[in-house]
Amino acid sequence: MDIEGDLPVMLSYSVKVVDENGAVYTLMDSDTLITGDFDLTDYMNTKVTLLLEVTDIRNQTTSVRRQVYVDPSEPLVQEYSVQNEIMDFDGNNILYTNREYAWSPLYQSYLYEIESVSKTEISTGQVMDISFTTDTPLLNYNESFKLLDQGIYILGADSENLNGRRSFIWNPNTNITTEIGFTGIDVYDDENHIVQVHDNSVIGDDLLFSLYVCEYTEISPGTFLQECQPHYFIQKISNPSSINLLDGFHGGENYDSIEKIFTNGGILYYNNDGNIILLNNEVAENITTDGISGEIRNRFVASDGNLYVYVKEMELQDNYAIVLYDGVEQIVLREAGSQFLWPDDFKINNGYITYRKEGNLGQELIMLRKPTGDIVTVAPFGTDSRIEELNEEGEVIFINNNKRYLYTQEDGIFQISNNTLGSPYYFNNTWYISMGNTLFSIDTTSPLSIEDQELTQQEQVIIYPNPAFEEINVKLNYKLANEKLQFAIFNIMGQEVLNGDISAQSNNSRKIDITNLKSGIYFLNILHLGNSITRKIIKE
Repeated sequence: MDIEGDLPVMLSYSVKVVDENGAVYTLMDSDTLITGDFDLTDYMNTKVTLLLEVTDIRNQTTSVRRQVYVDPSEPLVQEYSVQNEIMDFDGNNILYTNREYAWSPLYQSYLYEIESVSKTEISTGQVMDISFTTDTPLLNYNESFKLLDQGIYILGADSENLNGRRSFIWNPNTNITTEIGFTGIDVYDDENHIVQVHDNSVIGDDLLFSLYVCEYTEISPGTFLQECQPHYFIQKISNPSSINLLDGFHGGENYDSIEKIFTNGGILYYNNDGNIILLNNEVAENITTDGISGEIRNRFVASDGNLYVYVKEMELQDNYAIVLYDGVEQIVLREAGSQFLWPDDFKINNGYITYRKEGNLGQELIMLRKPTGDIVTVAPFGTDSRIEELNEEGEVIFINNNKRYLYTQEDGIFQISNNTLGSPYYFNNTWYISMGNTLFSIDTTSPLSIEDQELTQQEQVIIYPNPAFEEINVKLNYKLANEKLQFAIFNIMGQEVLNGDISAQSNNSRKIDITNLKSGIYFLNILHLGNSITRKIIKE
């Protein structure tokens, strides 16, 4: 009832929202304990931070922050919830972490410190706390968490080394967490080394990591030249003390760069000439042979073990293409152009390849090459699309105009959500999305009611008749002046077959003559005031 100095216990409470831009808005202030629901309608389809503050009579404030995802999407069905934010999911286990908001003197900003890591097995409900302690706190800057067959991989930012990152393996048999990058060999374990663990470097019980041992030469007072040489190691996840140096891939002015290891011991790497090499049982096979140092470089290779997809860079022309090697020949999937290409511009799974390709309007389409060699358009929209995931059935989750879509070969395209919140997974013939502390499954029988790409949220379009033989009508359900609308029609290969302008007819509708199109399935894209809409049409 009284505290120090016989002052009465008086507390005030405040609930605030911090939006994605950092702006702070007060939801409620009260002199009594706050209970009940809060209206977050204004923050629909966004991730916000809920800030809870308690202030005493001395004006001392204690606060707690929690991230909240505001997503009303109907196809998302709640499956499982855990105590803290989900970092990974493998079909049965959920990996999640508790993080506390704290000021970082090094980064001069507030960041989340990783406090603890836990794993829940869905089938049994068993919770296991991961033994995870470090000499300095890890920050959520560039963080990564991955469930592995033989353990857990953890990556976080070093709170005492600007832009430094530290990686760890947790062994479930010993409940011991081991830092990656320390080999027990003095020449590699000095303070001037940089550890890198790539996303595709874990196969079974083997983890590939690279150590860049660096030397610093002072070239002027206070200015140093950094020179680093890579050294590659294989570390056993189930026995982290077992570390082996990969001979032939270390040191020297010119060096080879390892991209991936396979379960059979094969190593996929790039040589200094710009070629991709597969090494199996000390036998080297050239995936590419046209690499010329300083002229043509092949890199960013992805493989399912049978096919190889990579970026071919023509350095002199500053052009880039996406190429497939099927074991016999190189097949160009995306023609060379000036657009720089990244590993995220294509994915491969079980013989299916999805990749981005420039459309006739300059937008980024998404294509799918099937194991048969047939190619179809996944995302035919008039604005850029981005690949998120590809499963072994050839289904693709992608992003367009900040909305998430799913493409299936049976049902075509439907919209999952009006946002890009969370991370998608595919296990047990089911698509999942994790958001915050909750895992959702995607109900593919109840997609959102979409207009494939709305001109605005309310301004929808009606196409009729569909199927059609000679012409189709385009009608908008809102008042439109006499300005023309630009349109383009694409076939299922993503090729533009018709384009032009359409003027207003009666009742706010337009007509498009499709007499000269062959019978089949097409995609109609309409542009208006910088927005686009894409609809599937059928020519009889």
